Amino acid sequence: MKTVKFLALCLAGVFGLYSCGSDDKDEKKEEQNKVYLVKSIKEKWGDENPSQTNFSYENGKIIKVTNISSDGGTDWYTLSYPSATTVNYKDSGGDDGVITLDASENVISTVELTWFDEEGGNYVNEKESFSFLDGNLTTFKYQEVDDVYTYAWSEGNLTTSKNVYSDDEGYKHEETTSITYSDVKNNTNIDFYLWFEEGHALFTNQFIKNVSKNVPSSIKDNYGISTVTTTLDEKGRPSKMEYNGYTYTFEYYD
Repeated sequence: MKTVKFLALCLAGVFGLYSCGSDDKDEKKEEQNKVYLVKSIKEKWGDENPSQTNFSYENGKIIKVTNISSDGGTDWYTLSYPSATTVNYKDSGGDDGVITLDASENVISTVELTWFDEEGGNYVNEKESFSFLDGNLTTFKYQEVDDVYTYAWSEGNLTTSKNVYSDDEGYKHEETTSITYSDVKNNTNIDFYLWFEEGHALFTNQFIKNVSKNVPSSIKDNYGISTVTTTLDEKGRPSKMEYNGYTYTFEYYD
């Protein structure tokens, strides 16, 4: 009888250890797969005071983006969600617009904005369109002007960006950028290269779903190559990135 009890206790201990080990593995895996929402991005150039972009979320969706310029001026825009495929946009300047999502893939399809041109004294309608392939952003186009970005991806990372546009005199220009990546995993909700170039919340995984899976190490364009130096925090998230003379400092919602 004592032997049976002893065996039972041993088995209970073994299963307890297995359970704890399994829980630890599950927690570690969950931590590795976690996507951290960016809370703020500070952008500094030289000796200037840093500008800052703050993000507010509700149920994981962006509801407000506030921009604080280097001279202390503030502007903002809000996003509201009346339906599964419609996002309403309003900003501090009185402009408004509608963001339409693709119903099948739940990615951004178009952005239509209306804003007042003080110089011309009239309201201007502006439209942007987006295309995707296998969940990857392939085209970003300004409809009113001849200005198109096309993107190529490899192994989960955006590796090439080509911009074809016409200047005020009608001459066409083409600029190609190549992005090289480090082994550091991008565990945030933004695509760093797209943020460097566009600085827009529409390039978070909420709208384009697939952000580049790694952190860039260098970016080469028509003018040369720039190294991206990244400092990580204790959770493996980029806390600071230096690129092309700019220093970006990141804070996250834990």
